[in-house]
Amino acid sequence: MGKDYIRSSSIQKCIPPLSFAKIVKNIMMSRGVQYRIQQQALDVLQEATEQILIEIFGDSYLISSHVGRVTTFDSDMRLWLRIARPKWAVFDKVM
Repeated sequence: MGKDYIRSSSIQKCIPPLSFAKIVKNIMMSRGVQYRIQQQALDVLQEATEQILIEIFGDSYLISSHVGRVTTFDSDMRLWLRIARPKWAVFDKVM
């Protein structure tokens, strides 16, 4: 994991790291228990989150372009979630 982490840390992030850390800490605090998280764990979590979001937005754009639109609507993302539900079971509560 060491080499992978060093290599991936040079990639520019889409979400500002401080904003992402604040969101993660707010989610953790909402559980009612005080958690601590290491910076490496935050970095890995942010990278995974950004990869998932890039996939969602990219596939949603393909759906909108298939219909002949340039703009992606929330209905495109909902369709993507319905199609990808078995793979992305974490989103079951969204719909």
